[in-house]
Amino acid sequence: MDASITGDNSLTAAIRSGSEPLRARIDGPNIPAQGSVEILDLDPTGFRMLEDWEYKVEIQGVRGAIIRDKPSKKTLFTREREGEAVDVSGQVEILMDPGHAQATGTESFHLNYSVVFALGRNDIDLGGSIDDLVKNIRTMIEKHPAADLRYVVTDIPAWQEEKNGTPQREKLDAWNGRLKQEFGDSFIETFRWLIDHRKETFALAEQKMTDRDRAGEGDGVIPASLTLGDRGHLNRAGGKAWAAILVEELKRLHLV
Repeated sequence: MDASITGDNSLTAAIRSGSEPLRARIDGPNIPAQGSVEILDLDPTGFRMLEDWEYKVEIQGVRGAIIRDKPSKKTLFTREREGEAVDVSGQVEILMDPGHAQATGTESFHLNYSVVFALGRNDIDLGGSIDDLVKNIRTMIEKHPAADLRYVVTDIPAWQEEKNGTPQREKLDAWNGRLKQEFGDSFIETFRWLIDHRKETFALAEQKMTDRDRAGEGDGVIPASLTLGDRGHLNRAGGKAWAAILVEELKRLHLV
């Protein structure tokens, strides 16, 4: 469910999947026949938009994109193509477009695939709450169209500065502990596995361990060679190892 969009939290994931509604007002009596119109009072207010990122949507049957314009700070809806003006009043529902490439992380909701909920990192970083994270994941589980949904919830990975014994790590561990409590056997610690089984992890990644990786063995964070060199996003090698562990966990749970 992670769309790999900056600032994409669990609420945005719920909205992308169609599990939570997104509503707003149009600035004016109609959606014009062409061009843009301002979008006001987005609801829920916790929906975060990345500036200058196009979110493909449909409003009142009109397809287009909403964008948070950086210079003006306005949220604008721009039609995909010219057509007839559409009268609107009050709140309108904004439907995320499942056919667009940005919906890669939500294909499961449209095709009844199994779901991996890899969420929570941005919820912590953006000042969210564990209660909301749990609520949003549960909403997506309940609203999924599959009759017998197969899903897992992964642990939230530690950033490089969240080493064992730090206050930041205590908070992260508390969030992961809550996810484990809430989702039981469906909660899998794939990121933790990368940390605790380094020899096997590097074999899966087809990567050699460096002196820096060995020196940080007790830090409790993902080895630096398996990250992009930033706060801790996985690089290609790290992603390969993580995917392999994910598949093994799905097999253990008899989901594949």
